[in-house]
Amino acid sequence: MNNRFCYQHILSFAFISLFSIIAVASDRDGMSVSSEAVGDVSQLAVESKQWFYRPKSGGPYGNSNGETYENAWHLAGYAYRKVGAVNWALILPGDTLYVGGTHDVGYEDNVIQPPMSGTLEKSIVIDGNMPKFEGAINANDFDPGIYVGVGLLVSNGWAGPDAFGAWSKSFNVASRAFERIGGGDLVRLIKQSVLPDETWLAGSFYQSGSGETLYYKPTSGNPNDADHYYYTEGNEPVRIKDVNYITVRNLEVVGANRGIEVSNAQGINLENNHLYWHSNTAIRVGSNSDSGTLIGNDIHDSANGVYFISTQTVNNSDNWHIAYNEVYNIDQFG
Repeated sequence: MNNRFCYQHILSFAFISLFSIIAVASDRDGMSVSSEAVGDVSQLAVESKQWFYRPKSGGPYGNSNGETYENAWHLAGYAYRKVGAVNWALILPGDTLYVGGTHDVGYEDNVIQPPMSGTLEKSIVIDGNMPKFEGAINANDFDPGIYVGVGLLVSNGWAGPDAFGAWSKSFNVASRAFERIGGGDLVRLIKQSVLPDETWLAGSFYQSGSGETLYYKPTSGNPNDADHYYYTEGNEPVRIKDVNYITVRNLEVVGANRGIEVSNAQGINLENNHLYWHSNTAIRVGSNSDSGTLIGNDIHDSANGVYFISTQTVNNSDNWHIAYNEVYNIDQFG
């Protein structure tokens, strides 16, 4: 073969290859990468980003573009089985969605359910340890993410109090109930077996059956106040279904039928979460969910701690790594 012919083809191929690299080398915001960076393959990688999501109450936050704590996304209206105003189309494998504040706005409004997958090399991370600013170090620099598994939220319409300090109203069903006053801590209410009387402690409720009158004795205050919330139990507020390679860490999940549910999802990592007051199970792993991890979770005061569904001869969930979890005070009351 003629050497000149060979060199021409090699140079042509090299030029085409270089042109192709320059054409595709751009960052996730659409800005072109400089030609000086083309020689360094590491600079062609898409940089991971951080996104921020805060409660509906308190929003909107800044311009709500989700890129900082001050401009966090928030739930604007009603959202069914997903985080409300999160623009999931912007979140790529390797990104982190920080979830901060107490999310408790009502049935199905406060559910985390990512609609897309990460990759084996780069999972999508949902992190409840939200920094308020870059370089956050101290505890006060973070806004912890708390998800309350709310079925129904009631803040008005109560009649009373009666002679025993109980209030009442018509209600659908209240098998489990919680109270939160003035943005304070969530309180699990005592389920009584009789109508209000002198034996009732503050923080009690009673309902003889679905649709019957609900009676409630608050720990303090007037349940018709705007910042006085009575909750019933809802379904799982964290749902990882039909997606792969998701990491959920540092979330507090409280007061649901099931706290976190994983189903038909591969490579799911649940790390350093705090789960309690769940009437069915704190963590439920359904079928066809292999190669996950449960690391360092604090699970307590629930009917079941971790429940793996294994009723089938095929599609059971295999090869999970479980270590360094604390599971205690597990009983059928939940």
